[in-house]
Amino acid sequence: MPIDRTTITKEELGELEAEELPVPVTILDASCSDDEIESVMAALSRADVLGLDTETKPSFHKGEGNKVSILQLSDHERSVIIKLLTFDGEEDKASRLAPIAQVLADDSTLLVGVSIHDDALALRKDHGLECHQVLELQLTAKAAGLKVFSLSKLYALLYDKRISKSQRLSNWESERLSEAQTNYAALDAYAGLLIYDGLKDFVKPSMIEKRVGPTVRVPKSKKRETSARVRKRRVKAKVKGAKAKSKTTDK
Repeated sequence: MPIDRTTITKEELGELEAEELPVPVTILDASCSDDEIESVMAALSRADVLGLDTETKPSFHKGEGNKVSILQLSDHERSVIIKLLTFDGEEDKASRLAPIAQVLADDSTLLVGVSIHDDALALRKDHGLECHQVLELQLTAKAAGLKVFSLSKLYALLYDKRISKSQRLSNWESERLSEAQTNYAALDAYAGLLIYDGLKDFVKPSMIEKRVGPTVRVPKSKKRETSARVRKRRVKAKVKGAKAKSKTTDK
């Protein structure tokens, strides 16, 4: 897909026509039967690539956080919203979410999205759902030479349409999602899929993260210890060098 520009300003983004979701939306929650959940997820499982996103009720107090409220998955024919928190009170939560877990862990299905690594970590931490084949679209955008990396700006560059973010900080734990929330959430997952379509020529196998896990970082204490050891070795080397020079001079 030809890309004419590499960046877009906030003002230019605001002037674009708003995008509308062109596919139907299905909402799954704990009130759905097992057969309903299995049927919807079976349809999604036939896709090679799925757009993925999550929404979490915002917290406005430092140090507080909420669990992932909903998971959105989209193929080219449908967008599905799964209200994960409604399953928390179920004794058989794991078995009820099994069809969803199976799709996320399917090695033949590529899950794509913006900041999808964080989404995958949160899904595992909050609901025990593992994502096995994940592509971060920001990496693909960088490989394509783009200079913007948010979902809304990437979509605007590729499709010349604006995705509204007005519902981002709304209450995603509401018993009933508003029409605006439903459209926002469903469109985010669908837009991720279309961004992949526009950038797939730039995808490299090394970009695909398998069995998402936490980023390995050296703890600060170990970093300080390592630095101290390096300094100690340098001091010893200087002292040794000075002694050797002194012996040479004495001769």
